[in-house]
Amino acid sequence: MTSITIAGIGIGLYSPLITYALEAAGRSRTIIGLNTAVFALAILVFASTVPKLMRRFGTVPVLWSAFAATIVSLILFRLSDSLIVWFIVRFSLGLGLTAVFVATEIWINLIAEENSRGRVLGIYATCLSGGVSLGLGILFWMGSTGWGPILMTSSLFAVAGLVLIPTRTLAPRAEAAEEKSGILPFLKVAPTALLAALIFGAVEMGILNLLNIYGLRSGLTEASGTMMLLVISLGSIVFQVPIGMLSDRMDRRLVLVGCAATGMAAAVLIPAAIHNPLALYAILFVMGGIILGMYAVGLTLVGERFRGGDLAAANAAFVTMYGLGALVGPSLGGIAMDIWDPNGLMVVLAALCGGYALVIFARMRRKASLTGGSG
Repeated sequence: MTSITIAGIGIGLYSPLITYALEAAGRSRTIIGLNTAVFALAILVFASTVPKLMRRFGTVPVLWSAFAATIVSLILFRLSDSLIVWFIVRFSLGLGLTAVFVATEIWINLIAEENSRGRVLGIYATCLSGGVSLGLGILFWMGSTGWGPILMTSSLFAVAGLVLIPTRTLAPRAEAAEEKSGILPFLKVAPTALLAALIFGAVEMGILNLLNIYGLRSGLTEASGTMMLLVISLGSIVFQVPIGMLSDRMDRRLVLVGCAATGMAAAVLIPAAIHNPLALYAILFVMGGIILGMYAVGLTLVGERFRGGDLAAANAAFVTMYGLGALVGPSLGGIAMDIWDPNGLMVVLAALCGGYALVIFARMRRKASLTGGSG
């Protein structure tokens, strides 16, 4: 829980921080979207390797290495103004935070009990959201320039490393997968679960990296753009445990449909509410809380469907799908904003969420007519 909270702080800080720096340097939104996609590329190439590293070196040493890589990357970002270096930094941050996501999700899914898995992963998602909020709060408080936010976040990562010392012998090691490897075998068995990670990755990274630019292009200030992200993050803190508990009591696919439909509705409403702070923040608060539920409930489905080494491999595949979404979402959002400034972003977000809801409904109807099974 500590590790994922710290990872959330890193995401909440660096995503808008680098975006603001690119915008200030006069880079196009397409370049901003591509820079964000480098983070996703790191997830795609590295997620499946993390369980192997956990088996060889142990869970906690992997987390320590991930924290160290993140600290070095943040410092390197502030030391250089080179666009090439900023692409390298984004990739390095992706490697470090991918290791944290995969390791902590394997850890928690291995020890969670089935009757409370949704609630436990809701708490996990709340910790992640709290971390993102803290990272955004640091940025809102200290601004996007200077060493303050970099040193503050790096210090928190270092403290988290110390917190992990007592758990070194307690954390479970990832077992080798029995038969499955890669994404496709898990996607065939549990497409609803893995697609949740894909859609959430696309929507979350589109929001974290482009929503502040959307605010600026709509006439808001930098502080207001950061506040939009902070409100989304605060909403995600409030909703995760209730969504997790709900997923323990009803069909988790229906919970995912509700999350996706809410995201689509919010994306449609935001352009009309952009200059009405009360309405805008209310929409963003609900949007942030419900959309993150897709990740937590999808992860719960992974824990429900797989065990042992297959669970570790499925978790890695889940994070890889998140990375694929994180690659696609910001890239599409950046291009769409260049085509229709700035509302192209909302079109992309609405289409992603609405499309996922339709896919789940289609699968539920098909399974109900054929076997009545779950997906």
